[in-house]
Amino acid sequence: MTPVITLTETPDAKATTVIEEGLNRYNREQAGYFDGRGLKVLVSDPETHDVLGGILGRTSLGLCFLRSRLLAGASCAAWTSVHG
Repeated sequence: MTPVITLTETPDAKATTVIEEGLNRYNREQAGYFDGRGLKVLVSDPETHDVLGGILGRTSLGLCFLRSRLLAGASCAAWTSVHG
């Protein structure tokens, strides 16, 4: 059997589940535990509480993975210059 490789932006739910569960099972087998969690850091306007940007990522096996960051506009630029 020759596997078919497909590049897609929109995998169906079943395909996503197969991949995620397989990776989680492998990590659990290798490390002896699984502690993966989603991570969202929100940067909000202090007066309106509207979300201005933030960071998406996850933690797993004692590591933090940052996937995406949006810190745009004057308020976020000021925040990043103060907080690094």
